[in-house]
Amino acid sequence: MRALLLLFTLWLPACASFESGDLPYVEGWAPQASAPAPLALAVTGLPEKFDAGWRRVITQTLADSGRFASVAPPSPSRAATTLRIEVAHQRQPLPTSRVWMAACAFSGGVIPARAFHEFDVRAEVLDPSGRSLGVITRHVESSTWIGWVFVFAMPFAGVGMSGMVADTARSIVGEAAARGWL
Repeated sequence: MRALLLLFTLWLPACASFESGDLPYVEGWAPQASAPAPLALAVTGLPEKFDAGWRRVITQTLADSGRFASVAPPSPSRAATTLRIEVAHQRQPLPTSRVWMAACAFSGGVIPARAFHEFDVRAEVLDPSGRSLGVITRHVESSTWIGWVFVFAMPFAGVGMSGMVADTARSIVGEAAARGWL
């Protein structure tokens, strides 16, 4: 019974995600504000499977920074600086992805599969009156390896998708604060 459980555990497929792109390293997170003000946050353009996760991670990262009095969706009843984030998503071509996923499935996870996603992030900072203060763009990529490679890859695994999203939010806020927009 133990041998069967061990065999099942070893052959359980898993995944490890790695990020790359043009995210600069953010030192001294979070940039302090002299008087924290509310921030209105709008995140658009993501496919449904990513939307809730990205929105939650970005909101939580900005709220945890202590830089803002509150982080909430834009509301016509309250004037606040607005951070509008639009994300364009591309993924690996479907035929290539399906071939590798099939090879991974037929080999029991011995042949790993890779899912590759690219995100172009455009963040616009608007003052409380709705005037644009400036735009920040980022290009981030995520590679997720799926299969039995987790035994070897997990010690080297990246921060995963939520870590990539948090890094992107920190990078955007750090640059906007350095330019005096937030």
